[in-house]
Amino acid sequence: MNNKLQTAVEIAEEIEASIFPVLTATQNEAEPDTYLMCRGIYRQSKVLAEKLREAAEEYNHEKQNRDQ
Repeated sequence: MNNKLQTAVEIAEEIEASIFPVLTATQNEAEPDTYLMCRGIYRQSKVLAEKLREAAEEYNHEKQNRDQ
């Protein structure tokens, strides 16, 4: 996989993993707006990680086809 793409995937996964505890902590203890903001960030980071993984898989598949 392309190093830059792999790095982007890893960063997105780290963001996703980091924000989940914040989301959980704010669910019951913070203002509703804060919780909703964290939930939105979590969902966006999760979608970003999924799309980057898909792009990485597609890149790897295309690279394998070229190498054959």
